[in-house]
Amino acid sequence: MPRLSDTMERGTIARWLKHEGDTVAAGDVVAEIETDKATMEYQSDVEGVLLRILVADGEIAELGAPIGLVGAAGEDVSGFAANGAAAEEDAVAAREPSAPLSAAVPSDGSIEGIKASPVARRMAQDAGIDLRKLTGSGPDGRIVRIDIERALSGEPPPAAPAEAAAPAPVAPSTAAAAPAAAPSAPSEAESFKPSTMLRAVASRMVASKTQVPHFYLEREI
Repeated sequence: MPRLSDTMERGTIARWLKHEGDTVAAGDVVAEIETDKATMEYQSDVEGVLLRILVADGEIAELGAPIGLVGAAGEDVSGFAANGAAAEEDAVAAREPSAPLSAAVPSDGSIEGIKASPVARRMAQDAGIDLRKLTGSGPDGRIVRIDIERALSGEPPPAAPAEAAAPAPVAPSTAAAAPAAAPSAPSEAESFKPSTMLRAVASRMVASKTQVPHFYLEREI
């Protein structure tokens, strides 16, 4: 994961523009990465073939962590995790026999109409989990690593937000105006997955209160 801003500590792969098996030239834009400030294009500084994607669309990687492998066509990368240089997600995939490099993994990870990231598919296959029984929390309902981890721990998937109720019909106005209605109670909070930028904003707001010295002044008038 490259450093694309001065305050960046981790990044989210917004989407890969190159897929496994694609040729990569130096200067090619291979992925869009969401930082704490913006979504930026990442240009490769190496050339070769994209042999494996380690961090799929919608997943997060710490600064400096490997997000993909580029090498010579046909190069064996099955021992990458064994050498201790792979990301944590790839360690799961290393326990299964590596597929031939010529069999490129589809970029959207679709299996019989099910969208899942390559890491999630490898983890599900290793654990014997049926992807058809999972609800994806990634973009467009895509199944990502955290969904597999929830299934392994027995944690229920996040509930989908309830649909907004249809507005009640407005009664026709009459000569005698009805008294003003009392303010309605606030609706329940809606849960959503924050973007990298929102996480950075929240982190800095907390730090400004807990890590920066404060003093308060009072004046009586």
